[in-house]
Amino acid sequence: MPRDENVYVRTYFRVESGYVWGQGMPEEKCWAFYFEVIRILDAIGFKSWKKSGSGCCFEGFRGSCENLYCHPQDLVGWIRKDKMEEIAEALRKGATFKLYCIDIYEEAYNYTVDELKAALPERKEALEERLLERFRTPRRNLYKFPDLDIRTGLSYFARRGELRQVESLFIKNTFEELVACGKIAKTEKDGRAIYRTAVPLSGLANRKRKPFSDPAGSETLFDNKAEEVKECQVQQ
Repeated sequence: MPRDENVYVRTYFRVESGYVWGQGMPEEKCWAFYFEVIRILDAIGFKSWKKSGSGCCFEGFRGSCENLYCHPQDLVGWIRKDKMEEIAEALRKGATFKLYCIDIYEEAYNYTVDELKAALPERKEALEERLLERFRTPRRNLYKFPDLDIRTGLSYFARRGELRQVESLFIKNTFEELVACGKIAKTEKDGRAIYRTAVPLSGLANRKRKPFSDPAGSETLFDNKAEEVKECQVQQ
């Protein structure tokens, strides 16, 4: 089966239907909204309509990845980026509501586990640099407790829990390789392992820190915020 090359976007289609937050709207008007939204989206391929969770809002699905959760204020979900205008054009025909704004919050790819495993090695060099920066300390007797809550820059949305485990294992293995080859030094304090970068800055010293993003441009690997990692001093 060929890889899904589509870019998916977490999209909010903002609509005005007469709904007032905290008050709602009359039941007849509410059902008229749902019937029309379902009819419009069903015509462009959204099926399997069902109520979402414990609420009264309906959610529709198209293919294996696209979905739209339909609230009288927002139609929200992951959709193919190249299909966004198709959906917007359909919604502009609504009579019980008016589409007035479209917001995109995130872009991602529909990786399978095997595809993510194949893509991660391309990020290894940048990840190693990130780890060496994270565990660098100003003094030889200053170490840091392990903190591997970082990302590789690959962005995904489907099967997030399963894929996050794959990514986390890759990060953990990369860190352990840096320790094994001596680039990150390890010792113990009060029975806990602590670490510090043991290699000089070398090429990193003259390299300007800049954002490193995936092809979808949704996830930065190097951010500009100071990273808070607990440090402890070892007596020598």
